[in-house]
Amino acid sequence: MQQAFIQYLQGKGLVKSTQQRYIRDVGMFLQSYKKDIRSCTRKEVLAYFDHLEKEKRWSQRSIGCILTSLNHWFHFLVSIKYIAYNPCTGLKIKATKNKTAYYIYTPEELSGLYDAYHRNYVQDFDDSSIPYNMRLRSSLSKQRNYVMLGFLVFQGLATKELHKIKVADIDIVKAFVSIAGNLQSNARTIPLKPSQIVFLTYYINVVRPQILQAGTRENGMLLLPLPEHARIQDQQEQLKGSIQTLAAQLKILDRHFMKIQQLRVSVITNWLNAEGLHKAQYYAGHRYSSTTKQYVADNAGDPAINTLKDTD
Repeated sequence: MQQAFIQYLQGKGLVKSTQQRYIRDVGMFLQSYKKDIRSCTRKEVLAYFDHLEKEKRWSQRSIGCILTSLNHWFHFLVSIKYIAYNPCTGLKIKATKNKTAYYIYTPEELSGLYDAYHRNYVQDFDDSSIPYNMRLRSSLSKQRNYVMLGFLVFQGLATKELHKIKVADIDIVKAFVSIAGNLQSNARTIPLKPSQIVFLTYYINVVRPQILQAGTRENGMLLLPLPEHARIQDQQEQLKGSIQTLAAQLKILDRHFMKIQQLRVSVITNWLNAEGLHKAQYYAGHRYSSTTKQYVADNAGDPAINTLKDTD
């Protein structure tokens, strides 16, 4: 039945990482329920949520994500006539509103988001609705955004650092990028991922020269904006618009995505778990370890959710 559920989710157009999250959530519920699913009632679903909140100390936001997964599962069972009704119908979970709650992507999910962007917006993008004379610009901007996304999901860069990367900061042979320091952050050298090196090389050698040919002035920076709006002379301001476009595209690809900062939060959280505080602080460019410690998940019962003030 799991394979049939996967096909159902694929039919909904959900990316693989989201499908896997739904399957994991459903599996966790079934492991706890341990009865014939056909007898499951709304009261039992609510009791499960109560268990997660009071005994597992899960956040309301996280429980809301579980509800979404179970709602899909039960809707699928209704669609194949395995059960008569969906016990999750009409249920809602209200999230608390104190700090910004972020879903924390695993390294595998970040890589999946990177691949999904390439598949949907670079490799298989249908440009038939775009005027013919604008198609090249559209393609170039999406390829540049793909490179930009790589720095966000693999190197955990802050958006304000993207427009400062120079071509000279990239060492393809040694596979690293050098990030300049400033008053708020330290300089550091971060390894590039094998999965981003090939396209990054292609961008430098092929895509970037085409952006220059389109009318953008050369300034040595890696991520160049296209001169789409002549009234905006500042390249940094133009690139901000590209970041907003990227965020809108990611929201379409993944239900967990809220804002660009969420990617940096996820990467730093993963560094803390895998590399420890010292390396995480270095890679993040934080001047003080206390800043890095803010990225430790607040909800110990739910490592997939982190709450963090928008300070970084």
